[in-house]
Amino acid sequence: MPLGTGQLVHDRYQILGLLGQGGMGAVYRAFDQWEQRSCAIKEMRPSPDISPAKLEGLRDQFRREAAVLSSLHYPGLTRVTDYFMEGHNEYLVMDFVQGQSLQDVLKSSGHPGLPEEKVLGWARQLLDTLEYIHGRNVIHRDIKPANIRLTLDGRVVLVDFGLVKLWDPRNPETVMALRGAGTPQYAPPEQLDTTFGHTDVRSDIYSLGATLYALLSGRIPPSVNDRVLKNVQVPPLASIDPSITPAVGDAVLKALLLWQVQRFQSAAEMRRALGAPRAPSPAAAAPVRSSPLHSPSPGGELAQPAPVARPAVQSQPPPAAPEPARPGTPAWVWVLVGAVALGLLCALVSIGALVLLAPR
Repeated sequence: MPLGTGQLVHDRYQILGLLGQGGMGAVYRAFDQWEQRSCAIKEMRPSPDISPAKLEGLRDQFRREAAVLSSLHYPGLTRVTDYFMEGHNEYLVMDFVQGQSLQDVLKSSGHPGLPEEKVLGWARQLLDTLEYIHGRNVIHRDIKPANIRLTLDGRVVLVDFGLVKLWDPRNPETVMALRGAGTPQYAPPEQLDTTFGHTDVRSDIYSLGATLYALLSGRIPPSVNDRVLKNVQVPPLASIDPSITPAVGDAVLKALLLWQVQRFQSAAEMRRALGAPRAPSPAAAAPVRSSPLHSPSPGGELAQPAPVARPAVQSQPPPAAPEPARPGTPAWVWVLVGAVALGLLCALVSIGALVLLAPR
């Protein structure tokens, strides 16, 4: 049963209202009577007919989320302050982030897409946050506009680590979260089917690319299933809004490439690409085309694509060409000038001597 407004939980948190809910739980706004502050409470409320094995898996994941978030301290993340179990449900207490989700910001803008400069400012903040969590072997796996909140002071905060995965680079199959696969239009292929590999930091790059695509164009990119099974292509951003800087459109499409090896390999690399000047050289503006994930081989098996070299994205203007060296004065000229000067000096000395010796 959902928590009611005014209800006191854990002898400490008074429920102020429901913020959102899904099939397995809900998020409430609450007031911490001990610390006299607003907070958010995430409740795991499993279905009564769920199997014991799946229930235990969900509880393990919920506890993992609590442990992971309590160890992370960064301005772009929500801070976890408490975790407890009451009755048959488990609860996670976080800072309440005032503001709107980027999904609500987009809906209320009155335009198909949001200004590029504003979106790029958010992107750089999010990439800083991703670089922080990836450096601690944590993958979010559910980045989308609804899970990013814009605060009153203009910061963007990444929320809802419900699909968090602790990533071991030596064994990417370990410590998988089993709660779901994420939103199809924002989830990379390796998150939907392990045939295509295991999720890693490049999976968050894909989801962020899909998020930026939606914010800039006002359109959600086609899902992986449509791209693979129906060969639906991702329209270039410039075809939707010609004012979008070519280098930015190329960087977003590169983040959305289906094979992990073709995407940006880190948040830092993607941030450098998005920092390209607004007037890139023709080489930097060359479009990046997506390709089908796989195609049937003659034997009916899925053929792996040949490695594709990642197009370079220029992040700095090319250095100015050095000025050509000016030709120097030939040595013989200086010899001639010296000889003439010496001759004149000798003539002047001789004239002076004649003047002094002349009879008066």
